[in-house]
Amino acid sequence: MAARAEVGAVSPWGLYVHIPFCPYRCDYCDFVALPAGPLTRRWIPRYLAALVREAEQARWQGLAATAFYGGGTPTLVPLAELHGQLARFVAPDAEVTAEANPGTVTAESLRDMRRAGINRLSLGLQAAQDHLLQAVHRLHTWDDFLAAYRVAREAGFDRVNVDLMYGLPGQTLHDWRESLDRVCELAPEHISAYGLQVEPGTVLYSRRPPLPDDDAQAEMYDVARERLAGAGYEHYEISNWCRPGMASRHNLLYWRNRQWLGLGVGAASQDARRRWTNAAPLAAYCEALEAGRPAPIRDEEQRDRASDVLVLGLRLSEGVAEADVDLSRFGHAIDVHIERGWLQWGGGRLRLTAAGVPVANRVWADLL
Repeated sequence: MAARAEVGAVSPWGLYVHIPFCPYRCDYCDFVALPAGPLTRRWIPRYLAALVREAEQARWQGLAATAFYGGGTPTLVPLAELHGQLARFVAPDAEVTAEANPGTVTAESLRDMRRAGINRLSLGLQAAQDHLLQAVHRLHTWDDFLAAYRVAREAGFDRVNVDLMYGLPGQTLHDWRESLDRVCELAPEHISAYGLQVEPGTVLYSRRPPLPDDDAQAEMYDVARERLAGAGYEHYEISNWCRPGMASRHNLLYWRNRQWLGLGVGAASQDARRRWTNAAPLAAYCEALEAGRPAPIRDEEQRDRASDVLVLGLRLSEGVAEADVDLSRFGHAIDVHIERGWLQWGGGRLRLTAAGVPVANRVWADLL
């Protein structure tokens, strides 16, 4: 990344900025997140300064085509001020997204973010029923979400994503339909619908509450596909739907196996040859950047580009172009899944079929 403003070429890479601070940890969360208590909050100015130093050190070629502020809860920090410092590394017409939890934004903070150049907002709703939000330790309510959505629109955000989750403890098919219907009535530009994943180390993993079984979750997914298609949304990625032309440009970089630079503790990066992840300890990260050293790296590995292109590309409705990667080493597994009706060729592209989407994890495992 170039650290000088005069470098103006836009490159096909994205910038991810991890903000680890969070007012609470959801029961399903396994991201790098730190409680935003008094002891942690004193680190915020140092951390934001370290993010800028890491960007200056990286000196990737050209300007980022997209930027994404994720977390944690990015809206707990002065995001407009931070983006003002990082904007010199980002193309003027870039898609710049910020994640936000309802209850952590105000009309003033959203106006500041919008004026600073952040032009896409992703609101984490998860469910429209307060008892389901409480079941996974989400501290906002449906009314909190509606208030955040309203002020986001008033602040000028015309690209809003709403995150939903199915398979929550105690969630019924009726609950899921109701969540979809309520969100569709608001007509956001983008809707993400993810199945709950219970990961080791999370509160849900240790608590083991009863969850909807696999058949119930599969039915919920089918309901989402039907309801969102009926509302005019394009199903462009397994868990993501959008209005025409409103797909997440940043996430498409991941799914199309492009390059991205991750800033911050726990942030992952990928260039043409390798991928790596920053080490998580907050103090070690800040101290290294303050001393002029690179951020400490936890994991580093060489890329297996063909596998990445195949598995990530099959998440997309556009599939994988035969011309983009040599698929010969996967030939037998591809043929097997074509015979099963889970994969198909068309127009020089390999795609999951409608029957293959619900068993995508099995397809990917077999291919790899």
